[in-house]
Amino acid sequence: MPTIMGDFRRVARTAAPVRDLYDYPTAEIIAKDFTHINTGNVPSLEDLMKPLLESDVLILGCIPKELIIELADNADGIPHNNGNIEEQSLLHLRDFIQKHAAVADRSLCDVSGHNSSMLS
Repeated sequence: MPTIMGDFRRVARTAAPVRDLYDYPTAEIIAKDFTHINTGNVPSLEDLMKPLLESDVLILGCIPKELIIELADNADGIPHNNGNIEEQSLLHLRDFIQKHAAVADRSLCDVSGHNSSMLS
């Protein structure tokens, strides 16, 4: 090992001592309170589409703006149950953290079987 590495470790140990361990979290205290989470403003579909429509570059090199506008208009016609979507999302996040996060298989590229919080 180069001398610089040993010197760095010695300086780091004296300047930044290791903190004491925290108590191990239990399922009862994990995600107990979500009131401190600032969810911010959820953008509308129009807000999300604005950069796409203002760009001169076609999406994936082939999707025209007219198709994007048509898809958005059709999406607006679909009935949504989003009256309390933030509350539903926080309840789902709490359920995931308390019951499934410790055993979720994060190496999978899917969100089924509680392998993801489905919020990203």
